[in-house]
Amino acid sequence: MIVFETADNCTFFRVTGDVTANEIILQAAQYMAGEQSDNSLWDFTRTGRVKISTTEMKGIADSLKHVANDGKVRKVALVGSKAINIGLGKLLPLLPR
Repeated sequence: MIVFETADNCTFFRVTGDVTANEIILQAAQYMAGEQSDNSLWDFTRTGRVKISTTEMKGIADSLKHVANDGKVRKVALVGSKAINIGLGKLLPLLPR
C-alpha cells in the first residue's frame, strides 16, 4: 500500500507491505495530476518486498516523464532499508531536467 501526505512543500510517500511497479506508477501519476510539491520522499523502510525489475524501474521513470510536463525541476529522495534495496532508483532520473 502507498499513502502520501504533503507538508512544508515536501510530499512523503509511505510504502508498506509488498509493492509492485504498477502500484508505484498509479500512485505517482495520481499525485502528479494534482498540485505537486518541490520535494518528494519515498519511504520504503516498512515495505515487505518491492517487486520491480530493472525494466520496470525504467518504465516508471518513462511514465513519469510523460506526466511531468510543467518544466519545473523537483527533487526526489528514495529511502530503503537492509531488506529493501532501492539502488536501481539512483540510476534513473524520475523527472526531466
